[in-house]
Amino acid sequence: MASQREVVLCLAVLSEGVARPGEARAEWYEARDPESVADDVLARVTSIITRSRVVLDAGVLARMPRLRRVVRAGSGVDNIDVAELDRRGIELVRSPVVSAPAVAELASAGLTLLARRVPAAHALVQRGEIREPGWLGDSTADLDVVIWGAGPVGRACARCMEPRVRRVRFVRYPSVPDGVANVPASAALVEADAHILALPLLPHTAGLVGDRWLRAAAAQRPYLLNVARTGLVSWPALSQALADDGLRGVFLEPVDPADVSEASALVRRHPRANLLVSQHLGAQRTDIRAELDEWAVSKSLATTVTSAG
Repeated sequence: MASQREVVLCLAVLSEGVARPGEARAEWYEARDPESVADDVLARVTSIITRSRVVLDAGVLARMPRLRRVVRAGSGVDNIDVAELDRRGIELVRSPVVSAPAVAELASAGLTLLARRVPAAHALVQRGEIREPGWLGDSTADLDVVIWGAGPVGRACARCMEPRVRRVRFVRYPSVPDGVANVPASAALVEADAHILALPLLPHTAGLVGDRWLRAAAAQRPYLLNVARTGLVSWPALSQALADDGLRGVFLEPVDPADVSEASALVRRHPRANLLVSQHLGAQRTDIRAELDEWAVSKSLATTVTSAG
């Protein structure tokens, strides 16, 4: 057996200053997505570095017969065909904890901005209008918050918000750790002032926030903050809820390009809404990205690939 260099395909823009491996250790390629990489290169790839934007489904993975490792620079894997990785014995390496505090920071900031109606006030300025007297916001200290999803991001959101709000609970799922305050989904919908979505996008969670969900929550007129995939929310149902004044405010973090166009249309459709939309800032913080990128490069080189010789 003769050892070969790793062939690493980096499907992520690395932070400035992060060192790539030398030629003696790896054959290194960087690309925006697998579709832009030549087939002869994909056929030799042994390791991938990826983030949340790139979809690695069975069709894409089939083009990389020598793939042995997928390094996910972050937490979620709803963009990766994990079953196909398992079937082929491809190792999946994640860093689920490092980026979670940065996402939680966004969720907490988003709730504060919505509660003070900053997005709605900003929209007024854009139109050259003056707010009406008695236009009041909420104190976050008075808000009852529920979090949908008890993974690293959900738990980080709870830690970040607990000192700032009246109460934080998780929606009851088998994954919620023992001893953690939780509530059935039916009760959460009629009790909570704010809902934080931190669930993976799976067949049973897609479109979770739809007409039925929003009707059940309408009496509370809650704040809705989604720091997960936008596919958890039905765009038509959300638009109708905003039109019906069934939500006090909405914060969205679109990941996929198609979702950005949907979000843009939503903003145009509801120019007076307390609506805050960013473009997946997630872990995009200088210190977090530098740590994640250095980790990802090191992990992409952690195996030695051999072939007969």
